[in-house]
Amino acid sequence: RVLGIFGESDIAAISGEEAERAIAAVNTYHPGQGEFWSIPDTNHHIISIDKTSNLKVQPTLNYTQYLMNNYNVGLIERMDKWVKQ
Repeated sequence: RVLGIFGESDIAAISGEEAERAIAAVNTYHPGQGEFWSIPDTNHHIISIDKTSNLKVQPTLNYTQYLMNNYNVGLIERMDKWVKQ
């Protein structure tokens, strides 16, 4: 099985289209084995953040602290359940 994840506030990946195409290819050859998730307000480092703030927060020295306080634990829990299916 293959899981593609795109955080909608991910400025590093720009868009989730590549992951969606990869999942479509997986499902073409192995139907039902690929799944794509688009995760709102989450960036490349799996922290909960909106797109506007993302551009303002990353360059600061407080980014590590922000990451620790805003880690998207819910996404990790969802991934854990998916892996265990």
